[in-house]
Amino acid sequence: MAEPNFAWEDHMDNDGVIRTYACADVLLYTSLYQEAKLIPGSSQSMEINPYTYKGEWRIWEADGLPYFHFTDGSLFGLQALGTAVEPCFEGAAFYSLAKDV
Repeated sequence: MAEPNFAWEDHMDNDGVIRTYACADVLLYTSLYQEAKLIPGSSQSMEINPYTYKGEWRIWEADGLPYFHFTDGSLFGLQALGTAVEPCFEGAAFYSLAKDV
């Protein structure tokens, strides 16, 4: 794909909170593996390159629990998790805006 059309986009999740997600075009080739047709609508994960991320541990003010605040990093790619796995971010999913071409 020459241009993945990467963009940061706001999305309102089911809990009513608007979150900003990294979005990109993905081409699914479904002729060889029929299972690829199951990907749209499935939750997804972005895999962070462990050699590139930067950030720091912080304490969440609301509940006092620690979390890692990422400030930089690159992604290896996207991974389909399926419908039975909850993604880290509620609205993280593959979805389709186009029909088969």
